[in-house]
Amino acid sequence: MRIKAVRHEVARILTILREREMEAEIEAFEADMSGGEQE
Repeated sequence: MRIKAVRHEVARILTILREREMEAEIEAFEADMSGGEQE
């Protein structure tokens, strides 16, 4: 594999992981909002 290809793969994987992390944070935030103190 060429270095450019490796860099591209690493960037792609990091992007996917970052997106998943953000989705998990948003889900946790929404759970806090809906399950929190509502009056």
